[in-house]
Amino acid sequence: MSPESIQHRGDDDKVHIPLASDIWSLGCILYLMVYGTPPFGHITSQMAKINAILYKDIEYKPIEDEQLLNCMQLCLQRNYQNRPTVSQLLEHPYLRPSSSSTSTTKDSAISSLNSSMNESTEEDSIIVGKIFEEVSNNTPRTASKNVYKMLKAHTICTN
Repeated sequence: MSPESIQHRGDDDKVHIPLASDIWSLGCILYLMVYGTPPFGHITSQMAKINAILYKDIEYKPIEDEQLLNCMQLCLQRNYQNRPTVSQLLEHPYLRPSSSSTSTTKDSAISSLNSSMNESTEEDSIIVGKIFEEVSNNTPRTASKNVYKMLKAHTICTN
Protein backbone atom coordinates (compact mmCIF):
# COMPACT_ATOMS: atom_id res chain seq x y z
CA MET A 1 0.00 0.00 0.00
CA SER A 2 1.18 3.48 -0.74
CA PRO A 3 1.51 5.89 2.19
CA GLU A 4 -1.32 8.05 0.84
CA SER A 5 -3.67 5.08 0.59
CA ILE A 6 -3.18 4.59 4.32
CA GLN A 7 -3.50 8.27 5.26
CA HIS A 8 -5.89 10.00 2.85
CA ARG A 9 -9.51 10.36 3.77
CA GLY A 10 -11.75 13.09 2.43
CA ASP A 11 -14.39 15.07 4.30
CA ASP A 12 -16.88 12.34 3.35
CA ASP A 13 -14.68 9.78 5.21
CA LYS A 14 -13.98 7.96 1.94
CA VAL A 15 -10.49 7.02 0.87
CA HIS A 16 -9.16 9.25 -1.91
CA ILE A 17 -6.13 7.73 -3.60
CA PRO A 18 -4.26 9.81 -6.21
CA LEU A 19 -2.91 8.29 -9.43
CA ALA A 20 0.59 8.63 -7.97
CA SER A 21 -0.28 5.58 -5.87
CA ASP A 22 0.12 3.50 -9.04
CA ILE A 23 3.66 4.85 -9.39
CA TRP A 24 4.34 3.65 -5.83
CA SER A 25 3.03 0.23 -6.87
CA LEU A 26 5.38 0.17 -9.85
CA GLY A 27 8.26 0.98 -7.51
CA CYS A 28 7.22 -1.91 -5.25
CA ILE A 29 7.12 -4.28 -8.22
CA LEU A 30 10.58 -3.18 -9.40
CA TYR A 31 11.90 -3.50 -5.84
CA LEU A 32 10.45 -7.01 -5.58
CA MET A 33 11.98 -8.00 -8.91
CA VAL A 34 15.40 -6.66 -7.92
CA TYR A 35 15.61 -7.74 -4.27
CA GLY A 36 13.21 -10.69 -4.13
CA THR A 37 11.01 -9.10 -1.49
CA PRO A 38 8.83 -5.99 -1.46
CA PRO A 39 9.88 -2.94 0.57
CA PHE A 40 9.34 -3.79 4.24
CA GLY A 41 8.61 -7.40 3.21
CA HIS A 42 10.58 -8.65 6.18
CA ILE A 43 8.03 -7.12 8.59
CA THR A 44 5.33 -9.65 9.48
CA SER A 45 3.02 -7.59 11.69
CA GLN A 46 0.44 -5.63 9.69
CA MET A 47 0.51 -2.66 12.08
CA ALA A 48 4.31 -2.59 12.08
CA LYS A 49 4.31 -2.76 8.26
CA ILE A 50 1.84 0.14 8.01
CA ASN A 51 3.99 2.11 10.44
CA ALA A 52 7.09 1.36 8.35
CA ILE A 53 5.38 2.45 5.13
CA LEU A 54 4.40 5.73 6.78
CA TYR A 55 7.60 6.56 8.67
CA LYS A 56 10.63 4.37 7.90
CA ASP A 57 13.11 4.85 5.08
CA ILE A 58 13.27 2.15 2.44
CA GLU A 59 16.65 0.42 2.35
CA TYR A 60 18.28 0.01 -1.04
CA LYS A 61 21.18 -2.38 -1.39
CA PRO A 62 23.61 -1.45 -4.17
CA ILE A 63 22.76 -2.86 -7.59
CA GLU A 64 24.62 -2.87 -10.87
CA ASP A 65 22.11 -0.77 -12.83
CA GLU A 66 22.16 2.75 -11.37
CA GLN A 67 19.31 3.88 -13.65
CA LEU A 68 17.08 1.11 -12.30
CA LEU A 69 17.96 2.05 -8.73
CA ASN A 70 17.17 5.70 -9.45
CA CYS A 71 13.87 4.74 -11.08
CA MET A 72 12.85 2.71 -8.00
CA GLN A 73 13.83 5.54 -5.68
CA LEU A 74 11.77 8.05 -7.67
CA CYS A 75 8.73 5.75 -7.61
CA LEU A 76 9.03 5.01 -3.90
CA GLN A 77 9.13 8.57 -2.61
CA ARG A 78 6.89 8.79 0.43
CA ASN A 79 5.34 12.11 -0.59
CA TYR A 80 3.20 11.30 -3.60
CA GLN A 81 3.49 14.87 -4.89
CA ASN A 82 7.23 14.31 -5.37
CA ARG A 83 6.80 11.15 -7.45
CA PRO A 84 7.04 11.43 -11.23
CA THR A 85 3.93 11.24 -13.36
CA VAL A 86 3.54 8.41 -15.82
CA SER A 87 4.65 10.71 -18.65
CA GLN A 88 7.71 11.84 -16.72
CA LEU A 89 8.56 8.27 -15.79
CA LEU A 90 8.35 7.14 -19.41
CA GLU A 91 11.12 9.63 -20.18
CA HIS A 92 13.41 8.14 -17.51
CA PRO A 93 16.63 6.70 -19.01
CA TYR A 94 15.92 3.27 -17.49
CA LEU A 95 12.57 3.03 -19.26
CA ARG A 96 13.76 4.71 -22.45
CA PRO A 97 17.00 3.07 -23.58
CA SER A 98 18.81 4.65 -26.49
CA SER A 99 17.89 3.30 -29.91
CA SER A 100 21.50 2.39 -30.66
CA SER A 101 21.72 0.15 -27.61
CA THR A 102 18.36 -1.38 -28.53
CA SER A 103 19.54 -2.36 -31.99
CA THR A 104 22.81 -3.69 -30.56
CA THR A 105 20.86 -5.73 -28.01
CA LYS A 106 18.54 -6.99 -30.74
CA ASP A 107 21.49 -8.01 -32.94
CA SER A 108 23.24 -9.79 -30.07
CA ALA A 109 19.98 -11.54 -29.08
CA ILE A 110 19.51 -12.77 -32.65
CA SER A 111 23.14 -13.89 -32.88
CA SER A 112 22.95 -15.66 -29.55
CA LEU A 113 19.75 -17.47 -30.44
CA ASN A 114 21.03 -18.36 -33.90
CA SER A 115 24.25 -19.84 -32.58
CA SER A 116 22.30 -21.96 -30.13
CA MET A 117 20.04 -23.36 -32.84
CA ASN A 118 21.48 -26.25 -34.84
CA GLU A 119 19.68 -25.54 -38.08
CA SER A 120 18.99 -21.83 -37.95
CA THR A 121 17.46 -20.30 -41.01
CA GLU A 122 17.04 -16.76 -42.20
CA GLU A 123 13.35 -17.12 -41.41
CA ASP A 124 14.23 -17.93 -37.77
CA SER A 125 16.29 -14.74 -37.57
CA ILE A 126 13.37 -12.73 -38.91
CA ILE A 127 11.01 -14.23 -36.35
CA VAL A 128 13.45 -13.58 -33.51
CA GLY A 129 13.77 -9.98 -34.69
CA LYS A 130 9.98 -9.59 -34.77
CA ILE A 131 9.70 -11.04 -31.27
CA PHE A 132 12.36 -8.66 -30.01
CA GLU A 133 10.52 -5.72 -31.60
CA GLU A 134 7.24 -6.78 -29.97
CA VAL A 135 8.84 -7.04 -26.55
CA SER A 136 10.70 -3.74 -26.97
CA ASN A 137 7.77 -1.71 -28.24
CA ASN A 138 4.76 -3.02 -26.32
CA THR A 139 3.52 -3.67 -22.83
CA PRO A 140 4.27 -7.18 -21.54
CA ARG A 141 0.63 -8.20 -21.97
CA THR A 142 0.36 -6.95 -25.56
CA ALA A 143 3.77 -8.34 -26.48
CA SER A 144 2.96 -11.78 -25.06
CA LYS A 145 -0.33 -11.92 -27.01
CA ASN A 146 1.35 -10.86 -30.25
CA VAL A 147 4.33 -13.21 -29.79
CA TYR A 148 1.96 -16.08 -29.07
CA LYS A 149 0.04 -15.34 -32.28
CA MET A 150 3.28 -15.11 -34.29
CA LEU A 151 4.63 -18.40 -32.93
CA LYS A 152 1.31 -20.14 -33.40
CA ALA A 153 1.14 -18.93 -37.02
CA HIS A 154 4.77 -19.97 -37.60
CA THR A 155 4.14 -23.45 -36.17
CA ILE A 156 1.07 -23.92 -38.37
CA CYS A 157 3.03 -22.81 -41.45
CA THR A 158 5.99 -25.12 -40.77
CA ASN A 159 3.95 -28.22 -39.91
